[in-house]
Amino acid sequence: MKRGFLLIGIFVSFMLLIMGVHAQANNSGNSGGVIASGSGVNVNSAADKAYACLKEQIDDKRELSLEEAIFSALAIGNYGNVSKVIDNGKSASENCWPKNGCKLKETAQVALAYQSMGKNTDGIKSWLLSKSKNAIDLAWYLEVGIENQKASECTLKYDAGNYKINIDADQKITGSSGPCLSVSSSGYLLKVRNTCLDRTFEVSCKESFISTLIYQRDLGNGADCLDENNLTCFVLPDTHSASSLGTTSEKVDAQCFTTGTNCDFEGTLWTTLALNKLNARNNATRTLPYLTALINDYKRYMPEAFLLILTGNDDYYNILIQNRKQGLYWEADNSLNNRFYDTSVGMLGIGSSSSKSEIASTQGYLAGIQTKEGCWNNNNVRDTAFILYSGWPKNTIKSGGSGGSDALCQEAGFSCERIGDCQNAGGNVLDNFQCVGVGKCCSIKIEKASCSSQNGNVCTLSQECNGKNVESKEGACCVGSCVAITSNVCELATDALCKSECGDGEVATSDSCGSSGGVCCVVFKESSGSNWWIWVLVVLVLLVILGIVFKDKLRLFLFKFKNDVKSESVSRPGPSNNAGRPAGPGPRPLTGPRFGSPPRSMPPQRAPVRPLQRLGNTVDKEMSETLRKLKEMSE
Repeated sequence: MKRGFLLIGIFVSFMLLIMGVHAQANNSGNSGGVIASGSGVNVNSAADKAYACLKEQIDDKRELSLEEAIFSALAIGNYGNVSKVIDNGKSASENCWPKNGCKLKETAQVALAYQSMGKNTDGIKSWLLSKSKNAIDLAWYLEVGIENQKASECTLKYDAGNYKINIDADQKITGSSGPCLSVSSSGYLLKVRNTCLDRTFEVSCKESFISTLIYQRDLGNGADCLDENNLTCFVLPDTHSASSLGTTSEKVDAQCFTTGTNCDFEGTLWTTLALNKLNARNNATRTLPYLTALINDYKRYMPEAFLLILTGNDDYYNILIQNRKQGLYWEADNSLNNRFYDTSVGMLGIGSSSSKSEIASTQGYLAGIQTKEGCWNNNNVRDTAFILYSGWPKNTIKSGGSGGSDALCQEAGFSCERIGDCQNAGGNVLDNFQCVGVGKCCSIKIEKASCSSQNGNVCTLSQECNGKNVESKEGACCVGSCVAITSNVCELATDALCKSECGDGEVATSDSCGSSGGVCCVVFKESSGSNWWIWVLVVLVLLVILGIVFKDKLRLFLFKFKNDVKSESVSRPGPSNNAGRPAGPGPRPLTGPRFGSPPRSMPPQRAPVRPLQRLGNTVDKEMSETLRKLKEMSE
């Protein structure tokens, strides 16, 4: 009995040890712990390792998805079967992707991929341009202002009609403006009806005046952007002026892209970016009013990154920097993707300039969370390729390709800049020279001003800007004050999010959410690894226990097996016929001076032997007791 309890104790202790190790492994795999920011990591060697890993993943995958092939082409060009997968995904009747239902986003991304491989993109560009339409999601207004706030009479001309309006000293409008224009709710603007967005409006006043177009997000309630508690007014950069009885001309030119009846915001973002890269800027810039006015409606797509590339506006730079979490990575609110994809979009916006110092902290963070093979997100092909294309882009155009000159912009003595930055600085965009990524070759190199010259400070990684971020040659420059970040340890983990309370399928951790407050929640995941080794250990432990319990039977079995002994009865020695030699085949007794002779008055006696059945019964009883204890423990 004691031996049985001892064996049970050993078995239970060993199993508890195994379960504890396994649970610790599960917890470490699902925890929301801190991920190193990559400080001290050589980001260039990390990029080289990632490029090698990406190629290995492509080689090892039996079949790439269209999305994986597109982003792989952006990162490494025509490698392996990447180009074949993209070509096979094309529609049979049109220059669009995917073949089972053409979409703007995928087709625009293919256009960028083809351009990066040096392949012809004319057909794709034509298809994208054919999908433009008037952006009816906006409300447009004509503004007419009289110099020195004088009252004046003005004439509006369109559709061969003349319409008289009066503007008083407060600049309020009265009168008849015709079928396409109506006085807005505030009384200061003339609203353009959606059915007249393609009209040209001529304005003439008796006093010197200015005219321009204003737009806003269409609220659908008839209120204009000058009403109190309303949306922001967006003014086109072109404002026209004329002297008394002079004439100005205004025309709404706002487009979006769509494959259906409604504008496709994400598709318009990628299409605009692709058309700019493919030298169709005049068509692409027509989408800026639509993208600008609806930026707050589609934060999940991080439109500020795209608009920073297209416009070079500091406001979008400020939004992008402020939205970066812990100064390291991006993860958009209600994102349809993941942290790796969103971080790639953020780096795409910032890194498309000759001054790339601002993405250094993000590069370091990414270098610190690579897999052992060198990729990201469990060796995800799409995410790894997108990170490389945005953060560490390389020239992927092969010699002799049709995508443009092989001479890189920098080698020709020019500079790769954001499209908007180049135009704002008075430079010319040079379409005959290639730039890696989404930047364009600019005739001038844009030198960023120092942070001190802008009366700002560069915040450390442990600080955030309480003010506005502007670009400088040192990186993000805070025009305001740098304040300490209340560390949000929770969201440094790739699978954690701060919430007011955890939802179904989530568990709360003890990690801090910093100044954002809330509870750190992670999605509960079953262990995806195989547990075969645990069962092997269990079987081995059971075999050891059985071997100990049945050691006597096992020893007898091995002895019989080794000596080929058959069981037979053991007989008592018979009477001796010759000087003590027993009759029959029994053993010869030991005699002589040393041992003497057995007394003749008594028959030879053999030592009592314990029956084998007795040993078997004892072992069976102990085994039954052991199994009974194990059964009780399992219940």
